[in-house]
Amino acid sequence: MTRSIFKLTRVDDVDMFGSDEYIRFGQKVRIESNEYLFRKKLSLCSYKYTAAIRAPVSSTQITCASAAAQDYNSVWVVDSPDPNDRFEM
Repeated sequence: MTRSIFKLTRVDDVDMFGSDEYIRFGQKVRIESNEYLFRKKLSLCSYKYTAAIRAPVSSTQITCASAAAQDYNSVWVVDSPDPNDRFEM
């Protein structure tokens, strides 16, 4: 199904990890949807709480899929879930 397909794309083509196509812990990525879903590439974005923007249930940070967002709000970092292992990963 097209609505359940997404891909991770690297933000920087060349960084401290090299220029290959693999994604590793600590790299910056964008989470993008399939182009056939909305006839455009949608990126998952996260916005901080303001008076105009907030999550309806938790009243905190909100996430959404946006076609126009190619700024830092749509950049995510791949991290280890265990805080003790993040430095080693």
